[in-house]
Amino acid sequence: MLARDETDFVLSPFWGGKKLPSGGAVSLLRQMVYVMLLAPLVLMCAACSSNTTLPQQVKHTPTTQPVQRATATVSTLPEGTLLYRANWSRGLAGWQGAQGWKIEQGQLTTQSNDPVVIAIPYTVTVPNYAIEARVRIVRLLHRDSGYFSIFTKSTPNKDGYQTGVSDLKGAEPRPNGSHPQAQAFIDPMSSMYPGSFKPIDYEPHFDWHTYRVEIQGSQVSFLIDGVEVSTANSTMTDTLSNGPISLGSEMIVIQISDLTVTAL
Repeated sequence: MLARDETDFVLSPFWGGKKLPSGGAVSLLRQMVYVMLLAPLVLMCAACSSNTTLPQQVKHTPTTQPVQRATATVSTLPEGTLLYRANWSRGLAGWQGAQGWKIEQGQLTTQSNDPVVIAIPYTVTVPNYAIEARVRIVRLLHRDSGYFSIFTKSTPNKDGYQTGVSDLKGAEPRPNGSHPQAQAFIDPMSSMYPGSFKPIDYEPHFDWHTYRVEIQGSQVSFLIDGVEVSTANSTMTDTLSNGPISLGSEMIVIQISDLTVTAL
């Protein structure tokens, strides 16, 4: 057996007079005591760290709200619904621009060398509609001249239209075969396809005729006595102007016995 060095031990009153290690042994013993004391603390910290729940990061996902687009509310009515009928029993009350026009024997009439325009006292509220008028050209105030028209002017967001008969002529012989013309076109004409303006020769003479204008979306159609004679389409707007609906005339005497507006 190895001999133990007595100098490595000392007497201590705290251990009942027993020999205790000294020198390097004491240093080692201190380290062991430190380890024994620190071990519970380390275990406690480890336990605390293992039970501690870190706050989770909340991801904020941006939500996109649907964009509400403004849509025009358009009234629709059954086809053939009567929207307006002229009633001249009380004169031209409510009609706009009545100068040059008058009521005679219950009919709207005008006789003017200058352009005269009158607007009906009604605003259309449907996109598709028809205007129908019973019209007679009584006589011309000047030879080979004069016109009448049914139209609406263009607005900032809708094109207008023009329909009617122009370059009216009398019954005298025409050596060059010239004729009055019936036509429909978009206002402004720059909104039409190039070459789409196609007036036709038409002789109204001095008889009563039924002139009908049909508006359907971006198209205007002109019918005479139930026969379609001309159409035009806007390339710029989906619907055409809803008024005011106007009547125009120049250098003729004209009579209108009936005028209606119906839904299409």
